Amino acid sequence: MIATFRPEDRQLLDRGWPHQRVITDEPAKTPGATAAMQYEKSDSVQVLHFPRAVAHAYLWAQLHPRLSPEAKAAARRTEPFDEVNVPALLDRLFPSMEQYAFHCEDALYLLEALFGAERTAGWIIDRLERTTWRGAGNPHDRIFVALTCLGFILLRVEDLAPLHARLRKVRADLRDGSCHGRYLDVILDREQGWARIEPKHLEGECCFIGSRMPALTRDGAVVNALNEQKRLSPWTDPQFAWLAGLEMLPPAIEARGWTPDQKQLLVEGFGLFSEPKILRPVLLFAVTAMPRPRLRKWLADRADVVRVELAELAKSTDSKTRKKAADLRSLFQ
Repeated sequence: MIATFRPEDRQLLDRGWPHQRVITDEPAKTPGATAAMQYEKSDSVQVLHFPRAVAHAYLWAQLHPRLSPEAKAAARRTEPFDEVNVPALLDRLFPSMEQYAFHCEDALYLLEALFGAERTAGWIIDRLERTTWRGAGNPHDRIFVALTCLGFILLRVEDLAPLHARLRKVRADLRDGSCHGRYLDVILDREQGWARIEPKHLEGECCFIGSRMPALTRDGAVVNALNEQKRLSPWTDPQFAWLAGLEMLPPAIEARGWTPDQKQLLVEGFGLFSEPKILRPVLLFAVTAMPRPRLRKWLADRADVVRVELAELAKSTDSKTRKKAADLRSLFQ
Protein backbone atom coordinates (compact mmCIF):
# COMPACT_ATOMS: atom_id res chain seq x y z
CA MET A 1 0.00 0.00 0.00
CA ILE A 2 1.34 3.44 -0.92
CA ALA A 3 2.11 5.79 1.95
CA THR A 4 -0.18 8.81 2.43
CA PHE A 5 0.25 11.97 4.46
CA ARG A 6 -2.67 11.38 6.83
CA PRO A 7 -4.91 8.48 7.90
CA GLU A 8 -7.91 10.36 6.50
CA ASP A 9 -6.20 10.40 3.09
CA ARG A 10 -6.34 6.61 3.07
CA GLN A 11 -10.05 6.72 3.80
CA LEU A 12 -10.59 9.18 0.95
CA LEU A 13 -8.78 6.88 -1.46
CA ASP A 14 -10.66 3.82 -0.21
CA ARG A 15 -13.86 5.73 -0.93
CA GLY A 16 -12.94 6.64 -4.48
CA TRP A 17 -11.04 9.95 -4.38
CA PRO A 18 -10.88 11.97 -6.64
CA HIS A 19 -14.21 10.79 -8.11
CA GLN A 20 -16.24 13.27 -6.08
CA ARG A 21 -16.53 17.01 -5.52
CA VAL A 22 -15.68 19.11 -2.47
CA ILE A 23 -17.70 22.14 -1.37
CA THR A 24 -15.49 24.87 0.09
CA ASP A 25 -16.16 28.09 1.96
CA GLU A 26 -13.79 30.02 -0.28
CA PRO A 27 -15.19 33.41 -1.32
CA ALA A 28 -16.41 33.74 -4.89
CA LYS A 29 -16.59 37.26 -6.29
CA THR A 30 -18.80 36.33 -9.23
CA PRO A 31 -20.27 32.87 -8.57
CA GLY A 32 -22.78 33.13 -11.41
CA ALA A 33 -20.15 33.98 -14.00
CA THR A 34 -17.82 31.26 -12.69
CA ALA A 35 -20.59 28.66 -12.82
CA ALA A 36 -21.65 29.70 -16.31
CA MET A 37 -18.06 29.49 -17.53
CA GLN A 38 -17.66 25.97 -16.10
CA TYR A 39 -20.88 24.90 -17.83
CA GLU A 40 -19.68 26.37 -21.13
CA LYS A 41 -16.40 24.45 -21.07
CA SER A 42 -15.90 21.72 -23.63
CA ASP A 43 -12.53 20.38 -22.43
CA SER A 44 -12.96 17.18 -20.43
CA VAL A 45 -11.43 18.43 -17.19
CA GLN A 46 -12.89 18.01 -13.74
CA VAL A 47 -12.75 20.72 -11.09
CA LEU A 48 -12.72 19.04 -7.69
CA HIS A 49 -13.26 22.04 -5.40
CA PHE A 50 -16.29 24.31 -5.75
CA PRO A 51 -17.03 27.34 -3.57
CA ARG A 52 -20.51 26.82 -2.14
CA ALA A 53 -22.12 29.68 -4.05
CA VAL A 54 -20.60 28.45 -7.33
CA ALA A 55 -21.83 24.89 -6.70
CA HIS A 56 -25.43 26.05 -6.25
CA ALA A 57 -25.26 28.39 -9.26
CA TYR A 58 -23.81 25.60 -11.42
CA LEU A 59 -26.66 23.24 -10.56
CA TRP A 60 -29.24 25.94 -11.34
CA ALA A 61 -27.59 26.46 -14.72
CA GLN A 62 -27.66 22.73 -15.54
CA LEU A 63 -31.46 22.78 -15.45
CA HIS A 64 -31.23 24.44 -18.86
CA PRO A 65 -29.51 23.69 -22.19
CA ARG A 66 -25.79 24.40 -22.27
CA LEU A 67 -24.87 27.78 -23.88
CA SER A 68 -28.49 28.97 -23.68
CA PRO A 69 -29.53 32.39 -22.34
CA GLU A 70 -31.67 30.54 -19.78
CA ALA A 71 -28.62 28.73 -18.39
CA LYS A 72 -26.69 31.98 -18.01
CA ALA A 73 -29.66 33.61 -16.30
CA ALA A 74 -30.14 30.63 -13.97
CA ALA A 75 -26.47 30.76 -12.96
CA ARG A 76 -27.10 34.21 -11.51
CA ARG A 77 -29.57 32.85 -8.97
CA THR A 78 -28.26 33.34 -5.45
CA GLU A 79 -30.52 31.03 -3.43
CA PRO A 80 -29.41 27.47 -2.62
CA PHE A 81 -30.31 24.77 -5.12
CA ASP A 82 -33.39 23.03 -3.70
CA GLU A 83 -33.71 19.25 -3.74
CA VAL A 84 -37.21 19.59 -5.22
CA ASN A 85 -35.41 20.35 -8.51
CA VAL A 86 -33.36 17.12 -8.50
CA PRO A 87 -35.80 15.05 -10.64
CA ALA A 88 -35.87 17.76 -13.31
CA LEU A 89 -32.07 17.96 -13.26
CA LEU A 90 -31.69 14.19 -13.71
CA ASP A 91 -34.27 14.19 -16.49
CA ARG A 92 -32.07 16.68 -18.34
CA LEU A 93 -28.84 14.79 -17.70
CA PHE A 94 -29.74 11.20 -18.48
CA PRO A 95 -30.96 11.09 -22.07
CA SER A 96 -28.93 14.03 -23.27
CA MET A 97 -25.81 13.97 -25.42
CA GLU A 98 -25.75 17.75 -25.16
CA GLN A 99 -23.80 17.98 -21.91
CA TYR A 100 -20.24 16.75 -21.89
CA ALA A 101 -19.55 13.81 -19.62
CA PHE A 102 -17.74 15.94 -17.05
CA HIS A 103 -20.75 18.27 -16.74
CA CYS A 104 -22.85 15.24 -15.82
CA GLU A 105 -20.21 14.10 -13.33
CA ASP A 106 -20.05 17.59 -11.83
CA ALA A 107 -23.81 17.67 -11.30
CA LEU A 108 -24.07 14.23 -9.69
CA TYR A 109 -21.03 14.64 -7.46
CA LEU A 110 -22.16 18.14 -6.40
CA LEU A 111 -25.54 16.70 -5.41
CA GLU A 112 -23.64 14.19 -3.30
CA ALA A 113 -21.52 16.93 -1.71
CA LEU A 114 -24.61 18.99 -0.87
CA PHE A 115 -27.16 16.30 0.07
CA GLY A 116 -25.15 13.19 0.93
CA ALA A 117 -24.13 9.97 -0.82
CA GLU A 118 -27.11 7.83 0.17
CA ARG A 119 -29.74 10.33 -0.96
CA THR A 120 -27.94 11.05 -4.23
CA ALA A 121 -27.56 7.34 -5.00
CA GLY A 122 -31.28 6.93 -4.31
CA TRP A 123 -32.15 9.76 -6.71
CA ILE A 124 -30.00 8.24 -9.47
CA ILE A 125 -31.69 4.86 -8.96
CA ASP A 126 -35.11 6.57 -9.02
CA ARG A 127 -34.22 7.83 -12.50
CA LEU A 128 -32.86 4.45 -13.61
CA GLU A 129 -36.14 2.85 -12.56
CA ARG A 130 -37.99 5.25 -14.87
CA THR A 131 -35.63 4.67 -17.81
CA THR A 132 -36.84 2.96 -20.97
CA TRP A 133 -34.07 0.58 -21.94
CA ARG A 134 -33.68 -0.13 -25.64
CA GLY A 135 -31.19 -2.43 -27.31
CA ALA A 136 -27.61 -2.82 -26.15
CA GLY A 137 -27.22 0.83 -25.17
CA ASN A 138 -24.56 3.34 -26.10
CA PRO A 139 -21.43 3.45 -23.91
CA HIS A 140 -21.09 7.16 -24.72
CA ASP A 141 -24.51 8.22 -23.40
CA ARG A 142 -25.06 9.99 -20.13
CA ILE A 143 -26.81 7.02 -18.56
CA PHE A 144 -23.46 5.26 -18.69
CA VAL A 145 -21.77 8.28 -17.10
CA ALA A 146 -24.42 8.28 -14.38
CA LEU A 147 -23.86 4.56 -13.75
CA THR A 148 -20.14 5.15 -13.38
CA CYS A 149 -20.70 8.03 -10.94
CA LEU A 150 -23.19 5.88 -9.06
CA GLY A 151 -20.51 3.21 -8.62
CA PHE A 152 -18.18 5.67 -6.92
CA ILE A 153 -20.93 7.28 -4.86
CA LEU A 154 -21.92 3.84 -3.53
CA LEU A 155 -18.37 3.47 -2.15
CA ARG A 156 -19.35 6.25 0.25
CA VAL A 157 -22.72 4.79 1.33
CA GLU A 158 -22.83 2.95 4.66
CA ASP A 159 -25.90 0.72 4.14
CA LEU A 160 -25.77 -0.68 0.61
CA ALA A 161 -28.36 -3.45 0.92
CA PRO A 162 -31.54 -1.43 0.11
CA LEU A 163 -29.90 0.34 -2.84
CA HIS A 164 -28.41 -2.87 -4.22
CA ALA A 165 -31.81 -4.55 -4.00
CA ARG A 166 -33.31 -1.81 -6.16
CA LEU A 167 -30.41 -1.98 -8.62
CA ARG A 168 -30.85 -5.74 -9.04
CA LYS A 169 -34.42 -5.10 -10.18
CA VAL A 170 -33.14 -2.54 -12.68
CA ARG A 171 -30.55 -5.06 -13.90
CA ALA A 172 -33.25 -7.70 -14.40
CA ASP A 173 -34.89 -5.45 -17.02
CA LEU A 174 -31.72 -5.25 -19.12
CA ARG A 175 -30.44 -7.58 -21.80
CA ASP A 176 -27.37 -9.60 -20.83
CA GLY A 177 -25.49 -8.13 -23.78
CA SER A 178 -26.20 -4.48 -23.00
CA CYS A 179 -23.32 -2.22 -22.01
CA HIS A 180 -25.44 -0.73 -19.22
CA GLY A 181 -26.06 -4.22 -17.88
CA ARG A 182 -22.35 -5.04 -17.92
CA TYR A 183 -21.50 -2.05 -15.80
CA LEU A 184 -24.34 -2.66 -13.38
CA ASP A 185 -22.86 -6.15 -13.01
CA VAL A 186 -19.54 -4.61 -11.96
CA ILE A 187 -21.25 -2.30 -9.48
CA LEU A 188 -23.31 -5.09 -7.93
CA ASP A 189 -20.69 -7.84 -7.96
CA ARG A 190 -17.21 -6.49 -8.57
CA GLU A 191 -15.29 -9.71 -9.11
CA GLN A 192 -17.88 -11.71 -11.04
CA GLY A 193 -19.18 -8.70 -12.91
CA TRP A 194 -15.76 -7.85 -14.27
CA ALA A 195 -15.06 -11.49 -15.14
CA ARG A 196 -18.09 -11.46 -17.45
CA ILE A 197 -16.71 -8.57 -19.53
CA GLU A 198 -15.29 -10.07 -22.71
CA PRO A 199 -12.16 -8.79 -24.52
CA LYS A 200 -14.29 -7.43 -27.38
CA HIS A 201 -16.05 -5.17 -24.89
CA LEU A 202 -12.71 -3.82 -23.71
CA GLU A 203 -11.90 -2.93 -27.31
CA GLY A 204 -15.24 -1.23 -27.95
CA GLU A 205 -15.43 0.69 -24.71
CA CYS A 206 -11.76 1.20 -23.87
CA CYS A 207 -12.09 4.95 -23.33
CA PHE A 208 -14.42 4.33 -20.39
CA ILE A 209 -12.82 1.07 -19.30
CA GLY A 210 -9.47 2.83 -19.19
CA SER A 211 -10.58 5.91 -17.34
CA ARG A 212 -13.21 4.81 -14.83
CA MET A 213 -14.49 1.29 -14.40
CA PRO A 214 -11.32 -0.63 -13.43
CA ALA A 215 -11.19 1.35 -10.18
CA LEU A 216 -14.72 0.21 -9.34
CA THR A 217 -13.57 -3.41 -9.25
CA ARG A 218 -11.37 -2.44 -6.24
CA ASP A 219 -9.01 -5.11 -7.59
CA GLY A 220 -5.34 -4.31 -8.14
CA ALA A 221 -4.87 -7.39 -10.32
CA VAL A 222 -7.46 -6.08 -12.80
CA VAL A 223 -5.77 -2.67 -12.91
CA ASN A 224 -2.32 -4.20 -13.39
CA ALA A 225 -3.53 -6.48 -16.18
CA LEU A 226 -5.08 -3.57 -18.08
CA ASN A 227 -1.97 -1.47 -17.53
CA GLU A 228 0.24 -4.22 -18.96
CA GLN A 229 -2.06 -4.30 -21.99
CA LYS A 230 -1.49 -0.52 -22.40
CA ARG A 231 -5.19 0.18 -21.81
CA LEU A 232 -4.61 2.64 -18.97
CA SER A 233 -3.02 6.05 -18.57
CA PRO A 234 -1.60 5.52 -15.08
CA TRP A 235 -1.08 9.19 -14.19
CA THR A 236 -4.68 10.15 -14.99
CA ASP A 237 -6.23 8.52 -11.92
CA PRO A 238 -4.66 7.99 -8.46
CA GLN A 239 -7.09 5.13 -7.92
CA PHE A 240 -5.00 2.97 -10.24
CA ALA A 241 -1.85 3.38 -8.16
CA TRP A 242 -3.81 3.07 -4.92
CA LEU A 243 -5.22 -0.29 -5.97
CA ALA A 244 -2.29 -1.73 -7.95
CA GLY A 245 0.76 -0.26 -6.23
CA LEU A 246 3.52 2.21 -6.89
CA GLU A 247 5.21 -0.07 -9.43
CA MET A 248 2.53 0.52 -12.06
CA LEU A 249 3.45 4.20 -12.43
CA PRO A 250 6.06 5.10 -15.08
CA PRO A 251 9.32 6.37 -13.54
CA ALA A 252 8.79 9.89 -14.89
CA ILE A 253 6.00 12.10 -16.11
CA GLU A 254 6.33 14.50 -19.00
CA ALA A 255 4.91 17.92 -18.13
CA ARG A 256 4.47 19.04 -21.72
CA GLY A 257 1.00 18.92 -23.19
CA TRP A 258 -0.84 19.21 -19.86
CA THR A 259 -3.27 22.11 -19.55
CA PRO A 260 -3.34 24.09 -16.26
CA ASP A 261 -6.65 22.43 -15.34
CA GLN A 262 -5.22 18.98 -16.00
CA LYS A 263 -2.18 19.79 -13.88
CA GLN A 264 -4.42 20.98 -11.05
CA LEU A 265 -6.42 17.76 -11.22
CA LEU A 266 -3.22 15.70 -11.06
CA VAL A 267 -1.97 17.70 -8.06
CA GLU A 268 -5.23 17.41 -6.14
CA GLY A 269 -5.73 13.78 -7.10
CA PHE A 270 -2.23 12.49 -6.37
CA GLY A 271 -1.46 15.03 -3.64
CA LEU A 272 -2.57 12.63 -0.92
CA PHE A 273 0.48 10.41 -1.45
CA SER A 274 3.74 11.04 0.40
CA GLU A 275 5.89 8.67 -1.70
CA PRO A 276 8.75 10.60 -3.39
CA LYS A 277 8.06 9.01 -6.79
CA ILE A 278 4.63 10.64 -6.74
CA LEU A 279 5.29 13.70 -4.60
CA ARG A 280 8.11 15.13 -6.70
CA PRO A 281 6.18 15.47 -9.98
CA VAL A 282 3.16 16.65 -8.00
CA LEU A 283 5.25 19.44 -6.46
CA LEU A 284 6.56 20.53 -9.85
CA PHE A 285 3.05 20.67 -11.28
CA ALA A 286 1.69 22.44 -8.20
CA VAL A 287 3.72 25.61 -8.80
CA THR A 288 1.54 26.67 -11.71
CA ALA A 289 -1.54 24.49 -11.22
CA MET A 290 -2.95 25.35 -7.82
CA PRO A 291 -4.27 28.75 -6.61
CA ARG A 292 -1.72 30.28 -4.25
CA PRO A 293 -3.87 30.37 -1.07
CA ARG A 294 -4.78 26.69 -1.47
CA LEU A 295 -1.18 25.82 -2.42
CA ARG A 296 0.18 27.49 0.72
CA LYS A 297 -2.20 25.51 2.90
CA TRP A 298 -1.46 22.30 0.98
CA LEU A 299 2.29 22.80 1.52
CA ALA A 300 1.89 23.77 5.19
CA ASP A 301 -0.13 20.63 5.91
CA ARG A 302 2.72 18.52 4.49
CA ALA A 303 5.64 20.73 5.51
CA ASP A 304 8.06 18.17 6.98
CA VAL A 305 7.94 15.77 4.02
CA VAL A 306 7.72 18.52 1.41
CA ARG A 307 10.84 20.29 2.67
CA VAL A 308 12.86 17.10 2.28
CA GLU A 309 11.66 16.62 -1.30
CA LEU A 310 12.26 20.27 -2.20
CA ALA A 311 15.83 19.92 -0.98
CA GLU A 312 16.28 17.00 -3.39
CA LEU A 313 14.67 18.88 -6.27
CA ALA A 314 16.99 21.84 -5.61
CA LYS A 315 19.93 19.57 -6.50
CA SER A 316 18.53 18.86 -9.96
CA THR A 317 20.69 19.52 -13.00
CA ASP A 318 17.63 21.04 -14.69
CA SER A 319 17.42 24.80 -14.13
CA LYS A 320 13.62 24.87 -14.49
CA THR A 321 13.25 22.24 -11.78
CA ARG A 322 15.54 24.22 -9.44
CA LYS A 323 13.53 27.39 -10.08
CA LYS A 324 10.23 25.67 -9.30
CA ALA A 325 11.70 24.23 -6.10
CA ALA A 326 12.82 27.74 -5.09
CA ASP A 327 9.36 29.14 -5.84
CA LEU A 328 7.78 26.51 -3.60
CA ARG A 329 10.29 27.10 -0.80
CA SER A 330 9.40 30.80 -0.87
CA LEU A 331 5.79 29.94 0.00
CA PHE A 332 6.96 28.61 3.36
CA GLN A 333 8.28 32.05 4.35
